[in-house]
Amino acid sequence: MCAKRLTIAIPNGLYERLQTVKQEINISGVCQEALNMAITLKETQTQALTFNHQQLIDRLKLEKKLLVAQIKEQGRKLGIQSAMTLSYKEFQRIERLSLGHVRIEANSFADMWKLLASRQPEQNMEFQGEELREMTSLNEENQSIFVEGWMEGVLTVWNQIKDELNDVEAE
Repeated sequence: MCAKRLTIAIPNGLYERLQTVKQEINISGVCQEALNMAITLKETQTQALTFNHQQLIDRLKLEKKLLVAQIKEQGRKLGIQSAMTLSYKEFQRIERLSLGHVRIEANSFADMWKLLASRQPEQNMEFQGEELREMTSLNEENQSIFVEGWMEGVLTVWNQIKDELNDVEAE
């Protein structure tokens, strides 16, 4: 390896401190490492300025798509579990909302939690600790996605059983 010499200047106080430990320190190695880190940092900053924003946008879109799918699936699973606690009228109301393609507002999220709390769902239906905090701290858009997933879960159960209920009415 061919090396180039470089002279550096350091303040007097640093020079005096160096004198007491210079036998234990590879001064050239320390300076090389510090320069390498400083150059790498500067190169990274320069690259960040010229970074292709489209790559970032594409990656973030993919992350958002995956997050939305996860939130909706969590809502759907809770909907399937909580369907066992719903009344006939509640199933009908949820079905009407779904058929009407009503835009689900963020306050629907709070209403859904109140409804589930009023039914005192089984322990295995409830979100616990960190999971509950994560769900309730979702932004409004994600809360709406969660409720849509919940409704899909509820309607999955409802669609499986409603024909049998209609058969009972015909008897």
